Amino acid sequence: MPKEKNINQTIDPLEMDQRAAFLADMIRSVSDLSFWILDSEKNLINDPGKRQSYDVMEASGCLDYLYRYAESESDPMIVNDALAQNWLAVPYRTETMLQRIYILGPVFRSEVKLDLDYISSIIETYPQIRSVVKSRSGLLKELEQVPVVSQVILFNYILMLCYCVTGEKKNAWDVRHYSGFSSAASMQEKAAPARDRSPVYKSEKNMLRMVREGDLSYMDTLNELALMSSGPAVSGKTPGRQERDSVIVFITLCTRAAMEGGLSPNIAYELGDSYIQAVEDAKSTLEIGDISAHMYDDFVHRVHDLNIRPDLSPAIQRACDYIDTHPEEELSIEMLAEMAGYTDYYFSRKFKDEVHTPPVRYINQARINRAKSLLSSSDLEISEIAERLHFATRSHFGEMFKKMTGMTPKEYREGK
Repeated sequence: MPKEKNINQTIDPLEMDQRAAFLADMIRSVSDLSFWILDSEKNLINDPGKRQSYDVMEASGCLDYLYRYAESESDPMIVNDALAQNWLAVPYRTETMLQRIYILGPVFRSEVKLDLDYISSIIETYPQIRSVVKSRSGLLKELEQVPVVSQVILFNYILMLCYCVTGEKKNAWDVRHYSGFSSAASMQEKAAPARDRSPVYKSEKNMLRMVREGDLSYMDTLNELALMSSGPAVSGKTPGRQERDSVIVFITLCTRAAMEGGLSPNIAYELGDSYIQAVEDAKSTLEIGDISAHMYDDFVHRVHDLNIRPDLSPAIQRACDYIDTHPEEELSIEMLAEMAGYTDYYFSRKFKDEVHTPPVRYINQARINRAKSLLSSSDLEISEIAERLHFATRSHFGEMFKKMTGMTPKEYREGK
């Protein structure tokens, strides 16, 4: 297959410097990544500071590799130096020769342990590094300012820079990778403190419960999990393969949870297989994320639809669904009656006749169900949960919780 031509090959390098710098400024408005411009002879055209970090990257062999690569290639590349810093690089070539290499970095992909002992161990292990580090404490200060950015955002940044420089739309699997002194980088990973996965486990368990119960109010839990988890701490052959495998495992778990919630095994397995195939066929990390989100929503809604009661009128079913999916809102009989198109009195009577419980009790039950999720998947104080769910006081919340579950909120949390 012929290589796609770089549509920006005729732009003057000085003009390209301005374009790339403008994009870097926008990225720096949300992540403090330094921006470096190098000419074809490895000379720095600008100097954003953090020179010891840059010197370590060069001493790790990353810069030499970048220039050898850029002699004939223009795909984006992430290089990893001896201190596990990541550098996002994009070459700019005209039709005849390499003109520039643009670099964003350094950046860490996860929290790392930084101290003088570790830095000293790397410096003493590699003479090339020792020769460029002028101040170990100064290097430590630079490293402490290096931002931590998730892998997905990291790939977004480098693909944006690539498009700005080359005019070509790439995906995550076009990004090349190089590790200088990879054994040192792995030492950094081992030196980093183990991540506390218990909050992530709680949220993941809660998400599978929501599939089993067809709970449509899953978005808050999904957002909480996204903020907690930076992905599995494992290394794959390519970032794309690791992302696919993680989502495939999630699809498998959701398939089983949906069957436990009453979905036919034939339908559940067929859906699971189709989503797994879609993940294998996906062209980008963003596409994989979209498939995962759609899959989860699909399974939750299918289980929920199984629990729709045919004996409820459409207006009352809609009211039940709204209560179930908005337990943290200030729900009132007046608001629900207006949504149903009834008077307050008629709505309350019709709701009780069809659901066999008063609307206020149904609202309280939905709030207690949400409280159970928050108790098992978050570290919120019990008083915060009570306030979030519009209970007048913590004691009122505790009384209602015990009445409906047989235990106090504290007992429920400790039992989970």
